[in-house]
Amino acid sequence: MLKDLYSFKKKIEDSGIIFCYSGPVSQSVAEEIANAVKERIDMMEESQNLGDKVFTTFVEQVQNIMRYSAEKQLDIDNREVKIGLTLIGKEDNKFFSITGNLITNDQVEGIVSKLEKIKGMDKDQLKAYFKQKMKEEPDPSSKGAGLGFIDMARKSNGLIDYNIERIDDQTSFFSMQVKI
Repeated sequence: MLKDLYSFKKKIEDSGIIFCYSGPVSQSVAEEIANAVKERIDMMEESQNLGDKVFTTFVEQVQNIMRYSAEKQLDIDNREVKIGLTLIGKEDNKFFSITGNLITNDQVEGIVSKLEKIKGMDKDQLKAYFKQKMKEEPDPSSKGAGLGFIDMARKSNGLIDYNIERIDDQTSFFSMQVKI
């Protein structure tokens, strides 16, 4: 591993990645990561609006890991903590935020349905859909308001991509990229 560390570092830099974290994501870890990301983006970006969009998108993605990741462990206080991977980078003058985590296979259909619906929407359609969903009761399977994917699509002008890779009979790996 030590012999490959420099190569790993170069691969990250060549990919435009400016922040990478893999592991347990508790509320306190999420806050520390968010602060580090905010500081790094603020150093790189002159536009406060763009920096805020990247930051809030990143926070939404990390919250999704904390709510929905199927991989978990107990922390030192015996509380359940979810496991995930998160990356922030910049390529072709666009920031990207990528997250990945295990999900149960029964979550796949709902995620695909939600993402495919919003991927085909333009800015005005996303705005109208967001307003419509705000008036509705949240989906019973949702652990939040159910607006996260829509909000990310609005901030990114629809530049969302995802991949779901089946791991075994129980789990799949869900990865999502948002470009801003």
